[in-house]
Amino acid sequence: MSRVDEWWNRLGFGAAARQVTNLSLGAAASQALLVVAQIILGALYTPAEFGAFYTATALGGLFAIVVTGRYEMAIPLADTDDDARGLTALCLLLASVGSTALLAVAALATVVAGDTVRHLVGPGLWLVPLVTFGMAIYTVQRLTQGRYERFGLVARAGVGGTLLQVLTQIGGGLLGGSSSALTLGYVLGRLGSAAGMMRGSRRSEGARPTLRRMRELARTWREFPLLNTWPALLNGISASGVAPVVRAFYGVSFAGLFGYASYILAAPSALLSQAVAGVLLPRMAGIEREGRDSAPSLHRTATALTYVSTVFFGAVMLVGPEAFALLPPAGRWRDAGVVAALLAPWLAVSFVSSPLSTYATVRRRLGRLLVVSVIEAGLRLAALAVGLLAGGALWGVACYSAAGVAICLYFISWTLGLAGSGLLRWAAQIRGFLAASAGLLAAGLVARFTDTAPVAVGLVCAIGLAALGARGFLRLRHGGGA
Repeated sequence: MSRVDEWWNRLGFGAAARQVTNLSLGAAASQALLVVAQIILGALYTPAEFGAFYTATALGGLFAIVVTGRYEMAIPLADTDDDARGLTALCLLLASVGSTALLAVAALATVVAGDTVRHLVGPGLWLVPLVTFGMAIYTVQRLTQGRYERFGLVARAGVGGTLLQVLTQIGGGLLGGSSSALTLGYVLGRLGSAAGMMRGSRRSEGARPTLRRMRELARTWREFPLLNTWPALLNGISASGVAPVVRAFYGVSFAGLFGYASYILAAPSALLSQAVAGVLLPRMAGIEREGRDSAPSLHRTATALTYVSTVFFGAVMLVGPEAFALLPPAGRWRDAGVVAALLAPWLAVSFVSSPLSTYATVRRRLGRLLVVSVIEAGLRLAALAVGLLAGGALWGVACYSAAGVAICLYFISWTLGLAGSGLLRWAAQIRGFLAASAGLLAAGLVARFTDTAPVAVGLVCAIGLAALGARGFLRLRHGGGA
């Protein structure tokens, strides 16, 4: 055991906490850059330009799921390092071939139906294949480095990529660039992070995987493209990549507001959530291979994530509109704050469910994931469409968020059930925290709906949530809570 691990153990946590912290510190640095950049970019670009940017990156993200066949999810699960190297090489090959094919399709579509394509996708169609390639190899490298627990490397590469992204986007805005400058910055950021991980990793021992060996591995792990690609794609269409749907339902400007709010909220949660998932997936795979009980690790992870999500997203629910209204130019993004407050309950629960759901992949329950994902996507999109029928776009967002809460609670319950536990059993262990947090949130929301000093009451309640979260972490450190 290293000195650092011994130090973490004396604090009451283990090596997993150190690994998550390595990733989280990198995520925090990246997020600080992104938050500052979003404030600057909000003054340089319009909601419509943000809408086009989020549409392009969402489409690229969806294609990134398809081109690798989700073989990257098998990298931490491979029995040997040779197999892991072969899977990494397979994913990089698939990403290169698939992105090249998409670039050819984009060029053909521009020539044949340029005006129609630009209306549907925006001016950055040619960048979508590059987004696909950047996101695909970034994900492959993050999972590869996670297998070997090179979490400090992942964190450093993430900061470097984020810095490259924001400098490109800000520079493009200062030069009068359009949404394409935002998209190009994102592409360069993903590529920069992936290159940093590849350059900084140790040379792996063993022979370079042959095409024959890659074909064998593709057959061995064929359940991932057959069963795991579709749940990920459906989740992308209805969640992380929903921007094109929002644009189709409510227009490009509202898609920009929705995307801006989602990006600011989801960026910190996604970065920390990815940090936890990046540690949890290989760790749970190891626990399963050794035949040990998975429930305690899942309980502890869910509890820690609940403390963080309640503090952060609770504050957004209480004072989100006022916080976004302060962003320059004054008032432009207040409606994005309203969207953020409506999305916060879903993102809070998703913050917990997303890392835990990787345990279903460890248990290889891919068929069940496929069925649930079909139902999930249909429910989310139907809820989002409510605004078309009654009440407008904000009603659609509220229903979309409510559907997300229900789905994420089901995923938490199912995942804990796979480990021989359950949602109620885990919740009972932190019932005091949940009850106190619910009381503070209720008080703040009542003040808002009755217009009784909503900002002052909201701030007081947010401070109370922060105190509860800090107390919960201290108890967790000393073995309490879960």
